[in-house]
Order: sequence, then structure tokens, then C-alpha cells
Amino acid sequence: MNLLQELNQLNEWQNLKYNTKESIIENSIYNHYGKESILFMENTFNPIIYIIISGYVVLSKMSPNGKEKYLYYLSKGDLVNESTIDENRTTTTVKTLPNADIISIPRDNFVQLMEEDSKLAALVINRLIKSLRRSQRQILNLGVYNIKKRTISKLLKLSRDYGIPMDKYTLIDIPLNQTDISNLVGASRESINRTLKDLENKEIICFVDGKIGIIDRDILLKEFSDE
Repeated sequence: MNLLQELNQLNEWQNLKYNTKESIIENSIYNHYGKESILFMENTFNPIIYIIISGYVVLSKMSPNGKEKYLYYLSKGDLVNESTIDENRTTTTVKTLPNADIISIPRDNFVQLMEEDSKLAALVINRLIKSLRRSQRQILNLGVYNIKKRTISKLLKLSRDYGIPMDKYTLIDIPLNQTDISNLVGASRESINRTLKDLENKEIICFVDGKIGIIDRDILLKEFSDE
């Protein structure tokens, strides 16, 4: 794999100085994760920043009662663990989904490159703002919406971020089982099962090889509004 070429093809990374991208690759280690793997655990010192070349990772936190709560997914071009810039402990656990290609660079090398290339610094700031907005949406969802609304909201968000238009539906291109969705939504697996089955019976969503398809986004939005 030509890592410099791959980095050049990532949308927001194209505007960086060529020397910056060369330095990132020179100071990075490449890994292919063929199966689900833990990148790092919550509340640990890990002065490494990761860049996803392809595939997905999922961020999670443990609740006070020991239950894992998924926060969100990251994909191609996203930074992982950029909050380590302030030299504090990690705030989440991050694990890869199968078949992810990721490069990792020491924090100090990355910070030096940020100081030398303002566009890299701007990219990191934009990522942090995006993360903050995600957190604000999740707080709103948990505090205001019932389980069905939270589930629909999450499906709509995932379809916007990772949807692939097909002939009769939009495929959410992430392997999602009921346990994954229950961890994302913060609800029991049984409640998620009932919600998804209801949407499937109404022919609003479908299941395709372990993934979810949105058949009619407008009706799904109406289900959200009517709930």
C-alpha cells in the first residue's frame, strides 16, 4: 500500500503541505486490522495519534454500572485520539472493526507538524469541533427522546455519514447488530429488537447481509416526528 498516495486521496488532507504529509508517513507506523481489535482503553496514557486510511473504528465509554456505551463511529480520513494533544489520559476506549487500515504517529511528532503547518492545525480544530457537536447531540437525545426516537435519530445520522445509495434503499455501510445499536442508543437489546422489527414490518428499513438499509428516509423522518 502506498501510504502517501492514500493520504493524498483523503479529502481534508489534500490541502496540507506536501512536506507535512511526507513527514506524517515517515514518522508513522502502518497496521492492518483484519479482525476487531482494541486500539487503546479509556483512562490510559497513550501519546499516539491515529489516522484511519480505510475501515471503521468505534469509540465507547464504560458507565458507572460497568455497561459499555458506544459513542460514535469514525471512518476513512478521521483522526483518533487527537485529544491526547493536551497530554492527559484517554477519554474513550477505541476498537477497530474488521479490515481497518490505520497509521499511528507519536503525539510529539504530530504537534510539531501542527506548529509548522497551519492547515494541519485547522484540520485538528475542525475535528475537535465536530466531536463536541456529536457529544451535544447525544446529550440532547438521551435527555429528551424516548428509545424509538433515539434509534431513528441514530439510523438517520448513520445513513447520512455512511450511507451508500442502492436501487431500492440506502445501505448503512457498517456492520451493525442489535447489540451494537443498543450500545449506541443506550437501551436494552430487547427494546432495540422491538423498534427495528416494527420499522422492518412497516417496510421502512431492511436488513442486508448484517447491515441496515433505509428504504424510505421520508417515512422514517415522519415516524420520528409522530412518535
